[in-house]
Amino acid sequence: MSDLIPLFVDLDGTVIKEDIGQLALKKHISNNFFSIIGILIRFLMFGKPNVKFHVSKNYNINFDEIHFNQSCLDFIETAKKSDRKVYLISGSHELAIKKITDKLNIFDGVYGTTKNYNMISLNKVKFIHQNLGILKFDYIGNSHQDLPVWEYSENVIYTNVDEGLHKKINLINKNKIFIKPIFI
Repeated sequence: MSDLIPLFVDLDGTVIKEDIGQLALKKHISNNFFSIIGILIRFLMFGKPNVKFHVSKNYNINFDEIHFNQSCLDFIETAKKSDRKVYLISGSHELAIKKITDKLNIFDGVYGTTKNYNMISLNKVKFIHQNLGILKFDYIGNSHQDLPVWEYSENVIYTNVDEGLHKKINLINKNKIFIKPIFI
């Protein structure tokens, strides 16, 4: 693994156990159950990224409910100590994930879903290549949506995966690094 290659890290299920987007959605609905109708209309008219914006814009993260993956944070810290650039890239809305990154203060940049761009799966790769101009990178993830990202990454770095995804990861012909999840 080259220390010169930037490291991109997923948030939900990787750095933290929870999914910030799902927490924001649940909180939004719990504040007003009938907002489900508005969310469905918004989804049909403007798409998923717009819904993520709508539910995240006033969401205040309760850090007492968040469980950080200490072993993943340790991996990131080791990368940072070797002067490696480390970026958070998440399918959750950028408004919510910036609150996490402000608390952690370990990332060189943060990229998430915007009102018009859903930062998931191949969209992450497109963003890294086209917007950041980075062709070689490593990626830490934990979900089936991360499989296309690993196809383009130099190394497959994973944590907190289920057995089915672990089997699929084993089929990828690349160097693999497993980070045993320790959520605190």
